[in-house]
Amino acid sequence: MICAMRDHHADTKRQGRDDMGDGQRSVARMIAAVLEDEGVTHVFGNPGSTELPLLDAVARAPGLSYVPALQEAVAVAMADGYAHAAGRVGVAHLHTASGLGHAMGAMIGAARMCTPLVVIAGQQDSRHLIRAPWLADDLVGIARPVVKHAHELTRPEDAGQVLRRAFALARAWPPGPVFLSLPVDLTLAAADPPPPRIPASAPAAGDIDAAASMIAGAEADDLVLLVSDTLAGPRGMRAAIAFADATGCRVFATPVPRAHLFPTDHPGWRGVLPPDLAEIRSILGDARLAVLAGEGAIRPYHYRPGPALPQGMRVIQLARDPAAPGLDVAADLVIGGDPAAGLAALSAVVARPGVAAVTMRRRAEKAVADAGFTARLDRLRDRLPLHPMIAADAVLKAAPRGVTVVNEASALIEGLRRLWQGGIGDRHDFVASAGLGWGMPAAAGVALATGRPVLCMTGDGGAMYAPQALWTAARLRLPVIFVILNNRRYDILMRTATAMGLESAAAGHAVGMVLDDPAIAFDQLAASMGVAHLRADTVAAIRDGLPGLLGAGRPAVLEITIGGADPY
Repeated sequence: MICAMRDHHADTKRQGRDDMGDGQRSVARMIAAVLEDEGVTHVFGNPGSTELPLLDAVARAPGLSYVPALQEAVAVAMADGYAHAAGRVGVAHLHTASGLGHAMGAMIGAARMCTPLVVIAGQQDSRHLIRAPWLADDLVGIARPVVKHAHELTRPEDAGQVLRRAFALARAWPPGPVFLSLPVDLTLAAADPPPPRIPASAPAAGDIDAAASMIAGAEADDLVLLVSDTLAGPRGMRAAIAFADATGCRVFATPVPRAHLFPTDHPGWRGVLPPDLAEIRSILGDARLAVLAGEGAIRPYHYRPGPALPQGMRVIQLARDPAAPGLDVAADLVIGGDPAAGLAALSAVVARPGVAAVTMRRRAEKAVADAGFTARLDRLRDRLPLHPMIAADAVLKAAPRGVTVVNEASALIEGLRRLWQGGIGDRHDFVASAGLGWGMPAAAGVALATGRPVLCMTGDGGAMYAPQALWTAARLRLPVIFVILNNRRYDILMRTATAMGLESAAAGHAVGMVLDDPAIAFDQLAASMGVAHLRADTVAAIRDGLPGLLGAGRPAVLEITIGGADPY
């Protein structure tokens, strides 16, 4: 449908004329040209009257497509998923104060997950802002707490510089969302030519020799590599693999990462650390040196007293952000600059003799751990309703290995990464911000960026935060299977309340946590958005039904009834 929309406007796209009739472009047309020059191909939005000049300019720009969303949080989350999958700055287009307010949760998530975004909102006509007209508000003041930088255009002459700076700031480390408010009258004014693109700054050099000396003094069993979202992508993963291969160390991902960071079949891979400081100290207790690749990311969930890492553990940290070291762990040595480049440089100088024997031992250790995990799952397979892990296992076994996954199902926070298998080039995205409503639109953005089928794992509660994403997925015919694990309750809250010993939980009175009266009719919801629906409540039904949904190449909802996510 987007292609059709662009074709509809084909005769209005650049034909050697400009808006002003005197050799100048309007600010809106100049902005569209800068977006193209910055590598933008899609603008995600839910527009209103104050955005119409820019919307028209986007429609007339040959390299831009407008992706409509039914709600602003969906637009921002789609831009978020697209930005990470495409490896470029995402752009969202919102409508004044109300649209910005709707999008705030998704913008907080983008900031927490270091997503490079430029979020643009229309503002009322600047000539009568003093009168507080309808739709006007302090947009910069609203946005400022959740973005890296917020600015409202006050002169048309500044538009090019303001937009170039917004993209540079969104990319600068740590990346994140930048907000621009554009008064509608200024978007129609004549624009000055924009300045050139602002180049990225070069990373600082690090103390590779000192780090190599520390690593040489540690046995393979004393050394761990902790990979974080800073390494997301094939380049960072290859650097981590080279380090693990050179040293024979064990490799862990820091808690609740957004991205897939290391090949799951590598003999050194030991999984994702849990978001619990006491458990982390227990898991890493026999190690004496950690190489932390990336900004501080030892992120806990519930409070636990004590340090993030075992007492006495030394830390080498590779980080771009000079404010990151010491934020959550005390670093003994910091290597500045690009962590992937620093890790690759270390790998070239830390290879040790006998690493082949260590690697064989690592492979045997991993096989034992994997067998124990499988045995624990086998004890759950006869349950009905299905345990969430058995449902997820059936879904992954019915899909191609390495299928792209976007997960925000609270029942699968840690477990899905144990089940999913992937290597370099595969994608597994997780709602690292902990904000429900991200998963479904983010999955649509990932599918749009990659062109590959996507499994979006969410719960029945989470699915209701942004169900409008179904409509955009249907409109664009995106190959996303929205897997809704339905237990008709907020199970994670019920389990947490029980763990806290709250009286209402002990009495079986779950206040505001049960979703069965009335039950949500996901089949009807899917149909209303133009999306197919399949209910599969057994492993056999999942195995038989999912391949057909994936083969259709269009969005669908796969609803699975599950039981509680008790420990396995």
